[in-house]
Amino acid sequence: MTTMIEEAATRARFFLVQEAGPTSFVLSEGDSGRKVKVFIGNTHCCSCTPTAPAGFLCVHILFVMIRVFKLPKDSPLVYQQALVDSEIAELLVLERLCSA
Repeated sequence: MTTMIEEAATRARFFLVQEAGPTSFVLSEGDSGRKVKVFIGNTHCCSCTPTAPAGFLCVHILFVMIRVFKLPKDSPLVYQQALVDSEIAELLVLERLCSA
């Protein structure tokens, strides 16, 4: 199941509309234009109707982790349901390094 959701996240036509904070994002779905809010943190959260089975992250959260934060698909941070403060700090440092 994770592989299917992961593939959907890497092929998805989402657009980053707004970065409301370092770990808060608004995405627009390419075809419908529907907007969803994604929060990465001590509990990941997305405003979408759940698109993944219980216990799995939705495609929007995976999109942010893989495409916005540019984490490798095999990074353990990608699939965690939540991040502790030190992991969030690591994520933000990696994002700055990739953006430079």
